[in-house]
Amino acid sequence: MLKSHVEASEILKQRITLEGERSALAARLNGVLSRPSESPVDPVAVIDTTRYSQPESMVVERALAVRQELDAVDARIRLNELGVRLARLANRPDFTVQGSYITVPKVGGNPASDAGKDAFGVMLSVNLPVFRSRTRAEVQEAMARVEESRHARQRIRVAVAAEVAGAYGRLSHSGRALDVYEQGLIVQAESSVLATLAAYQTGQMDFLDLLDAERMVLRTRLGYVAERANYRKYLSQLERVAGGSLP
Repeated sequence: MLKSHVEASEILKQRITLEGERSALAARLNGVLSRPSESPVDPVAVIDTTRYSQPESMVVERALAVRQELDAVDARIRLNELGVRLARLANRPDFTVQGSYITVPKVGGNPASDAGKDAFGVMLSVNLPVFRSRTRAEVQEAMARVEESRHARQRIRVAVAAEVAGAYGRLSHSGRALDVYEQGLIVQAESSVLATLAAYQTGQMDFLDLLDAERMVLRTRLGYVAERANYRKYLSQLERVAGGSLP
């Protein structure tokens, strides 16, 4: 009997601990929702653990499509490519054509033969690139900026893929753990309790064996609930790195 009282006290202590953790989490949730910390939080009736079945590659594509960092670096690449084109144009001759038209009024008594005839002129100038070493250096510098931007883009893509892979891996691992619980572990633990209870009633096992079996069932059920919560948490993390809700 003493052992049973100790076990009951341990379970009560564990319940008090869990209730304290729930109160702390409820206060944090109310803070996120801008509500008073003492506002009631309804218990979760059902934790949806429907397995996410879309491939990891699709999540990566979605994450890359919505990342603003990639949009910014793409714009920088286009700007730097334009800089390369402008630097290369500096190596080419610069032609300038200029035209002019002058109105000449006819003044009485002016002996000039072309008096009163309007005049026009055309001027052509050519600017030859003499300092080619300087322009070549400018082209190389512009091309280096383009390459640096492209490397930055690749680094962002690799980082995004790594974030998705980490979140996707945690979600998949949690899903496999839930499969273990649902496909046998819970049933096996409950069957063990029933078998131990039957053996205890017939005198084949003592009370301590029955307590151990009950303790194992409790640990299994608590572990199952915790893993279901973990699955939803990992799914939320995957949606965060993907940039929104997943189909």
